[in-house]
Amino acid sequence: MKIRIPPVLLPLAAFTLLALSATFPSARAGEPVNEQTVTDAYIYLLGRYLVIRQEKIDQEVTRTGYNTIKYNPLGKAEFVNPDMDVASLEAWLAVDERAPALLTVPKIANRYYTVEVVDEWGNILININPRQTPKTPYGNFVFLLKGAHPRLPEGATPIELPSKKAKLLARIALQTTPSEAVRLQYDFKLRSLGKLNIAPPLKLPIFSNSKLIGVEIFDNVDKVLASAVDSMPGAPRLQDKVRAVAAAVASSPEERKRVAAILKTKTIPAFFEMTRGFGTQKGGWSVAYTTGDYGDHFDLRTIGNYMAIWANPAKEVIHFSGNKDANGYGLSGNHTYTIRFPKQQLPADVVDAFWSLTVLTLPDYRVVPNRLKRYSVNSFMKFQYEPDGSLPLTLAAEQPPGVSEMNWLPSQKGRDITLTLRLYLPREPVLNGTWFAPPIEKKQ
Repeated sequence: MKIRIPPVLLPLAAFTLLALSATFPSARAGEPVNEQTVTDAYIYLLGRYLVIRQEKIDQEVTRTGYNTIKYNPLGKAEFVNPDMDVASLEAWLAVDERAPALLTVPKIANRYYTVEVVDEWGNILININPRQTPKTPYGNFVFLLKGAHPRLPEGATPIELPSKKAKLLARIALQTTPSEAVRLQYDFKLRSLGKLNIAPPLKLPIFSNSKLIGVEIFDNVDKVLASAVDSMPGAPRLQDKVRAVAAAVASSPEERKRVAAILKTKTIPAFFEMTRGFGTQKGGWSVAYTTGDYGDHFDLRTIGNYMAIWANPAKEVIHFSGNKDANGYGLSGNHTYTIRFPKQQLPADVVDAFWSLTVLTLPDYRVVPNRLKRYSVNSFMKFQYEPDGSLPLTLAAEQPPGVSEMNWLPSQKGRDITLTLRLYLPREPVLNGTWFAPPIEKKQ
């Protein structure tokens, strides 16, 4: 028996085995594993490693601590694929059997906001806002470990965490009054309720987006899998695959070398290619409508953790990733591109909140430095429209002749680039695929 794969995901499913076998056996120690098992196990486990890597950066480099809010300054882009159109704050939630954590969310009116909580695998646990939690869009919220029974403050809304850590992120739209968004940003408060006993981030080999971890990912799987609960329905069988590959890798130098070769020559190159084209693809854009609600699509979750860790659910925001031009070639800062939204398909007409378009360098997914300090354009800016009502946006390292500065998004020569089109509170035409981002046309 196999799980049916949605049509929009069939190109992706050709590479990864999204439909898990109902009879997948756990391999015995020393038993060879086939290439598909190696690939599935690696991509599944990589998703967890990417979250661990981010926790290590946050705790050991920026030293944010646990249950301590980091209020990100406006205009700063010190993290992967940043959203420049919001005032944001973040924190690592940490709880244990006796010590919950208390979050205070201020009342926010007439402005888009959301408070997102993501588990240690990248699954979204909850979004606190007027749409997802209409009875409690603000106030006091207490996070506690599932199954624990600590004393809770009166009147606080309890939220259970599946394991001892989670990531909290809040985003408040700047709109036309950034100072008010910043004031609200600092009204969020978070603290531990009791003496917390929490383990530091797991140790793992250093790896980057351009040079991913190799066969050593399978050297400590029992500890990694035990470090956080995965709520994905197919997680038990995927973890069986991980343990099977780990047993094979440990069985002999020859088998370890064989698995390493599969990863180096097939799995990792194919994963990089997946990041340039996944889900539904058209005109150079890729979009996945399952963001944050992945079902058993572990590969989409790992792609999300790789490209834009802490993604939001599709009903909150749809991310179109522009990785190629309309002819299928990768985007480069050496060229000029135009995206023309027809009058009947303006992004402002298909959102209930706002939209933005950001250009990023690859493979680090960082914003492009430029003299304008403009890293994105959004629905609160004034653009120059064509006589027919269409909106052309131009992507180039230098402002092209005849192109209004208002409609120009700077890129960077000598760098591969990618685009992120965010649609906040997308309307039904976006969610059902009727509306799609216009093609990315190369001009020179």
